Amino acid sequence: MNNKTLEGKAVLIIDDEDQIREIIAEILRMEGADPLTACDGKEGITLFDEKRASGGVVDCIVADLTIPGGMGGKEAVEILRSRGVPFKAVVTSGYSGDPVISRFREFGFDASILK
Repeated sequence: MNNKTLEGKAVLIIDDEDQIREIIAEILRMEGADPLTACDGKEGITLFDEKRASGGVVDCIVADLTIPGGMGGKEAVEILRSRGVPFKAVVTSGYSGDPVISRFREFGFDASILK
């Protein structure tokens, strides 16, 4: 019996750290998901759009809150939510005091994870 709840789900990972992106992607692959990786929100939006243009969907986004020198997860998810396309979103951050982490639903996320 296959209990992989992520089987066949497309998960977009937005994080500026290569190692974190690859670790999350590998874990998701082991669970049967199809991970897409982006180094910032702008690239993440492009991948999201490309997936939809090819007839697919992005089921979930795991996004780093802050990306130095680039668009972070908060802004990317806000832009994508404004389009009215359904997806789950998880914000990640090392900044536990940020209000987006403690009040994630107010910012368009379904969950938060501290790094």
